[in-house]
Amino acid sequence: MPYNRGMVALPVVEHDEGASPQRLYRRAIQLWCSQVAQEAGFGPAAAYTRTDLADIPEANCLMGEIGSEQWPAIRAHFAEAKTQPLVWHLPSPEVAPEGMLPRRLVLYRLSTMPTGLPQTHPDLTIIPARASFAHVAQIMPAMYPGASAAQAQEAAMCHLDDSRVDAVLAIQGDRPVAYASVLSTGEAGFVQEFFVHAEVRGRGYGRAMAGWVFDICVRSVFKHVLCALPQDVPGTGDPARKYGFVPECELLSFVKA
Repeated sequence: MPYNRGMVALPVVEHDEGASPQRLYRRAIQLWCSQVAQEAGFGPAAAYTRTDLADIPEANCLMGEIGSEQWPAIRAHFAEAKTQPLVWHLPSPEVAPEGMLPRRLVLYRLSTMPTGLPQTHPDLTIIPARASFAHVAQIMPAMYPGASAAQAQEAAMCHLDDSRVDAVLAIQGDRPVAYASVLSTGEAGFVQEFFVHAEVRGRGYGRAMAGWVFDICVRSVFKHVLCALPQDVPGTGDPARKYGFVPECELLSFVKA
């Protein structure tokens, strides 16, 4: 059944028409992290912590500018939560703290909505992710390779509990093989997750999933569609360009070594 029949569009709320791509990215990260963790403010920065999801990056991370005078309080905050920051998004100054390494991202913006993408594949049953939490639980450990299955599954359920996330799942036989999600930040949609199991790539499954993802974006009437991809993974940006995304700017983050 085509995805655009009877499905509800993501909620769209007002935001500043002149928002820069970096501000849109920051908003996306804030929403994504707040779905799974508690936020604490440190001036222009924010910390996210959750003890039982200690291996989930978005549940244990930092966002924004941090001065040297703030570090003692931030370290104490993570120590009290019995966890540590796994990612530092949009840091300043650009000096890696001890135990973290710089990682550069490219923020891509969709320049032209692609046409002609399928929303079906003869090998697959593609459904809204909320239609089968059991299959979501099966695929999540592969999407969070550094975390336990229980943590990966809990993080996924937290994201799906938020109405600003729309996700789709592809099933081959009885096995989930692909997953994608879109996060609404207002008039901008972020392709937050796009995963196809390595052993089934090259069969057109990604194209079918992309057809569903872009249908979500069209129905939600987003003025901007964006995604952020790491520079240090060869070929990561190739699918983005293939589907009409163009590089918008570079972003810096730090990740736990």
